[in-house]
Amino acid sequence: MTDKNFFYPKVLVWARETAGFTQSAAADRLQIREAYGKTALQRLNEIETGISQPSNKIIRRMSKLYNRPEAAFYLDFVPEESVHGADFRTFKPGVTKIEKGLSDAVVRNILARQSIVKDTLIELGEAETLTFLSSSSAENSVNDIAKSIKQTLKFALESYRKPKQPQGAFSYLRKLVESLGVYVILIDNLGSHHTRISPKVFRGFSISDEHAPFIAINCNDTPSAWSITLLHELTHLWIGNAGLCNENTSHKVEELCDQVASEILLPDSEFRSLEWGTIDKFEGQMSKISDYADTFNVNRTMIAYRLKKANFITGESLTKIVTTVTNSIQNKKQVKHKHKGGPSYYSVKAHRSGKPLIQFTDRMLEERLISIYNAGLLLGVRPGNVHKIIQMQN
Repeated sequence: MTDKNFFYPKVLVWARETAGFTQSAAADRLQIREAYGKTALQRLNEIETGISQPSNKIIRRMSKLYNRPEAAFYLDFVPEESVHGADFRTFKPGVTKIEKGLSDAVVRNILARQSIVKDTLIELGEAETLTFLSSSSAENSVNDIAKSIKQTLKFALESYRKPKQPQGAFSYLRKLVESLGVYVILIDNLGSHHTRISPKVFRGFSISDEHAPFIAINCNDTPSAWSITLLHELTHLWIGNAGLCNENTSHKVEELCDQVASEILLPDSEFRSLEWGTIDKFEGQMSKISDYADTFNVNRTMIAYRLKKANFITGESLTKIVTTVTNSIQNKKQVKHKHKGGPSYYSVKAHRSGKPLIQFTDRMLEERLISIYNAGLLLGVRPGNVHKIIQMQN
C-alpha cells in the first residue's frame, strides 16, 4: 500500500459528519499541518473535494478520530448504516454532534460483536430459538409484562435486595438474564477516556435477535441505575421492540419499559404503603428517598419519578431532586477520580464483558472458529490482552 491510493471524497465527508466533527475541528484534531501556503482547513477541504489525496497517515488518524475501521475509507461509495432497531432517544440542549457520533460508534461496535456471536452459533449448528423474545407486546399491562419477566427469570426480590451494594444486586440480576441466553455487556468508551460515552446520549441498547440477543449498558451511569437499565432493555426484548435508549422517558415505549423495570424492583403495592405523604420539606424528601434507594438497591431518580407520578411531589420538586442527585453523582466521581487503586484493568474488562461472552470467546478460540482479532473485538480489548481476560474467569 502506498500513498498513491485514491479515496472517494464523499466517503471522507460522510465519516467526518457522522462522527460529529466540523471541518475546522477535524483539521485541528487530525494534526494536518499548514503547507504549500495553505492552512490546515484549506488542505482538509481539498482532500474532501477530491482536489488532493490524503496520505495513509492521515487516513489512519481519520479512522481513529471518526471511530471507523480503516477499510471503510477505501470504499468507493457511502455505505448504508445498519438498521439496529428503533431510536427512542431525544436530546437535551447542549448535547454535541460529537457525543451523538460517539454513541453511534458504540452501537456499531456492539452490532459487530453480536454479529460474530450469532454467525458463529449458526455455523456450529448451536443457534437455538429463544421463545421469551416478543412473548408480550406494548399493548399488555405493566403488571402482566412484569409478572411474565419475573416468572421467566425466577426473580426473587429478597435475593435482589440482599446485597449491601447496588453492584451486588446488579450481579444477581445479570446472572438471571444471562441464564436466558442474553449477552449482557457493560460499556463506557471506545478504548480511551477521550471517547467516554455520556448517559445523555447512550444509556442502554438492545438487539432482539432470536439466537443471540444482546443488551449493552452504559457503566458511566451510576451502579444503582444499571439494574433499572438492564430490566428496561430486557422489557424491550420482551415486547419485541428493541432499540437505542438514553435518559429520555417521554416516548410511550420508553415510559412502558421504565414502568415495568420499576414495578419489578419496587412493586406498586409496596411503594404506596411507604410513608411518603408525611414529607413536605425538600430535605426530608431527599433523606427519605436516599434511605429507600439504599434499602431497595434502586437509584434515587427512579423513586423520585414514581413519587411525581403518584402525585406525592410536584414537578418543581422532581426537577430539584434530579438536579441534586446529578450534582451529587458528579461530585462523587471527581473525588473517586483523585483516589488511585481499585480492581485491575483485566478484572474490570472481564466484568464488563460478562462470563458467558468470555466463555464463548474461549471456546471459539480453542476450536479455531474465530481469529484473535475478533476475540479482542468481542471482549473489548486489544488482541494481545484476550488470554489475560479469559484467565480472569478460569
